Amino acid sequence: MHNKKDANTILKLIFLLFVITPPTYAKRGAGTYTRVLLTDAASAKGAVCLDGSPGAYYIRPPIEAKKTKEYLLRKSNDASSRVAKETENNWIIFHQGGGWCHSDAVCYDRSLTDLGSSKNYPETGNQFLEDPNVFDSFPTFTVVYAMYCDGSSWTGDATDPITVNGNLVYYRGRRLLDALFDDLLERGLGEANQLLYGGCSAGCLTSYLHIDYIKSLLPSNGTTTVVGLADSMFSLQHPNFQGEEENYLTKMMKWGYSAWNSTHSINQACLDHFGEEDAWKCLFGSVVVQHVQTPMLIANSKYDTWQSKAILNLNTEDCPATVRADDGKVELCKNVSKVAENEKEFWMKYGDEMVEALDLVPNRHAAFVSNCPGHCTLWGESATPGSVFGD
Repeated sequence: MHNKKDANTILKLIFLLFVITPPTYAKRGAGTYTRVLLTDAASAKGAVCLDGSPGAYYIRPPIEAKKTKEYLLRKSNDASSRVAKETENNWIIFHQGGGWCHSDAVCYDRSLTDLGSSKNYPETGNQFLEDPNVFDSFPTFTVVYAMYCDGSSWTGDATDPITVNGNLVYYRGRRLLDALFDDLLERGLGEANQLLYGGCSAGCLTSYLHIDYIKSLLPSNGTTTVVGLADSMFSLQHPNFQGEEENYLTKMMKWGYSAWNSTHSINQACLDHFGEEDAWKCLFGSVVVQHVQTPMLIANSKYDTWQSKAILNLNTEDCPATVRADDGKVELCKNVSKVAENEKEFWMKYGDEMVEALDLVPNRHAAFVSNCPGHCTLWGESATPGSVFGD
């Protein structure tokens, strides 16, 4: 774990539960995830997916209640007493990943899929989760899995839809975000003791961008402890292997920031720092986290396989990333061509620069960085820590 010395103890607990400790409540069942369609907000506020369908999320109530306070209240004039008990009200809100759309035409194509439309979401299920058992270690938490159907990490706020081949496409991610939390606050989120707010990939960027705003929606008396979990989008502004400063991700975020009308839907401190013209830079995790005030656990592979393509533009045939089954050692660019050797050196340098960038992150945050190549580092095979490079 790449520790920041002032990191909140709760961040360490998240690390233990997600990274080290296997699910301990699997035998009790994962609970039922039930779909909630935000139809009222769609009709009243225009909070819709790319295709105009309502936003949606899945919710799993606590599998078991947890008694967190049991204390004795004694009257001052006699020995009588009573026991008061409170049940903990804890929440996890996790944003689905799924990349971004980078042109009106691509956004239209996306609107025909589950990443742009809620029309085909089943009434119940957990098949959308990165790992169906991932939240089993949190049986006392209400778990919300926010479906991603706007293509902009919940930042789009374009008043008018655009038209592609006669079809309307809506950039309304910010309205979806507000609709989501309006609904959750009515369900008791405002009385939460703890909120873990996070996501993976595009959902990770969502958590970077919005966690301070989400915290501001909760009661100002400080009764809710809010921490973030940012998995696999600690992305650097970095030239690609071909030496181009404007790599694929940079071009996408520059276009999206303008097309989605994201200016006032990103972290406010980051916007204030860069100004409206350059605030597209806030769509990079390593940039925006500098301005995030709410403590976050940053989880990333040094050798992020998505970033290797979207930022570095490495040829995955020349430069594959694998973990050897016999000893767990990492192999990058195992082909012996000169190109592969150069790509390997470039990728390893990027990983070192990622660690250097993490050293500059404010001490209120913490980080877990793995050598294991992968993306969404806390789920499945990518979650295995402790590997080192082979010779």
